[in-house]
Amino acid sequence: MLMPKNLFVIKKRLGLGLVLVPAYESDLETLKLLNNDSVIEVDFRVKRNPKLHKKFFALIDLLFDNQEHYKSKDQLRKKLTIAAGYYEESFNHFTGKYDIEAKSISFSSMDDVEFRQLYKDFLTVACRLLKCETQEFEEALVAYM
Repeated sequence: MLMPKNLFVIKKRLGLGLVLVPAYESDLETLKLLNNDSVIEVDFRVKRNPKLHKKFFALIDLLFDNQEHYKSKDQLRKKLTIAAGYYEESFNHFTGKYDIEAKSISFSSMDDVEFRQLYKDFLTVACRLLKCETQEFEEALVAYM
């Protein structure tokens, strides 16, 4: 029996307990292939919220339109991602120094839990840059979405 690698489930409350139910019809069909009481190994990963992803890039648009230091949105995103503490260091044998690169924010490299924290930390850095309050910035952000 050839099984797909990914199975999507949704956490639901059932009486006093919790259960995981298939998210899509294809997931239900996959589960039907298993025997009852089968033990399944789960690699837990919360899928990213696409609305927050959209909001994050609206935040970058708003920042980019209200600054003069960065030549591209991607450059701004990388610098603020680093400032928010999301970076990786690697030793450069040519210069003898450490290079710092912004962590990838792709869907495959950052789940929803980590991305939510990145958004919160990024927003803090953005407000520090623009010298504004978080609430004020969030209200202005609505117009960019």
